[in-house]
Amino acid sequence: MSGFSDRKMIIPDGLRCLDFGEPLEDATDEERRVEDVRRKILTLVRPIPSQPATPERMAWMIFWARAVVISRATATAVNNHTPAMLTVMERMSLEAMLQLAPICFAGSKEVVNRLRAYSAWCLWSEKKLNNELGDPRNLEKAFDTQKAREILSDPMFRSFVEIFHWEGADFKRAAQEEDREEVAAGVNRKLQDIEDLLGDPWLAPWKAKLKASNPKSFYELLNEEERTVCARMSGIGMRFGYYTYKRGSMAIHGSSIDEFLMPSGDGGWLPKVADVDESWQPTANMIASNLETIYLLLLATTSLVWQIEEQPPSPA
Repeated sequence: MSGFSDRKMIIPDGLRCLDFGEPLEDATDEERRVEDVRRKILTLVRPIPSQPATPERMAWMIFWARAVVISRATATAVNNHTPAMLTVMERMSLEAMLQLAPICFAGSKEVVNRLRAYSAWCLWSEKKLNNELGDPRNLEKAFDTQKAREILSDPMFRSFVEIFHWEGADFKRAAQEEDREEVAAGVNRKLQDIEDLLGDPWLAPWKAKLKASNPKSFYELLNEEERTVCARMSGIGMRFGYYTYKRGSMAIHGSSIDEFLMPSGDGGWLPKVADVDESWQPTANMIASNLETIYLLLLATTSLVWQIEEQPPSPA
């Protein structure tokens, strides 16, 4: 197998024939808006039958899947008024929109080429991750069999492990030498597959550029003037939004107080597991706005990337 030849991009019939049922009843405006854009995003694949895989189709589908995941998680967070999750989803939706915009606004003749660049960027990132994981020194640390045996030989620690890890869990299997070889073999297979995909002729110029310059961001790979999230947001007049982007990063990395604690009114704090007021609504609306932009960008590029069915399947 060479590159993307003989591979398929499969869109399950279950995704292409979704029946959304009746509109939401007794829902807030935010819930309706998020659900509306979620349904629009899902219907994008309705006229797309399974077909041969290409780098541009891989990239388009990754963006589509990201949008679906974000919209579903946002719908759950909105329903439960979970502020920290909405903060994370706002960051994810903003980053997806910022990455997709320079692809779609480059002109119809360049869209496909930049989608290929995005696939190359993702494959290169996967390659770096698996190279790190497959490094014998890291495998030695990850599968420290002697340490695992010591832990499992202590009745108290063994009891703790059995409470939190079911029989056959990775932690217990770490005491077995052959598991390291199994993981190493799996990483090598993954790396071989990545190299095969990067060997696709359409990705050759992007692979060469990634190898030569090792760009720190997707924007740098595209030779964009604004090569960081902050610079890009400033360039499109959204510098004010970088604060919320950073908030999302802090929530993900666990360095935020405000996302997880709220003032109690007497100088103390309360756990912020759900908003007691409507302060979550602006975040939900911003996510919906980002997703609406992603939907329109994907819609505009669909016919450039896919072979479309004239009569797509209808929901049952």
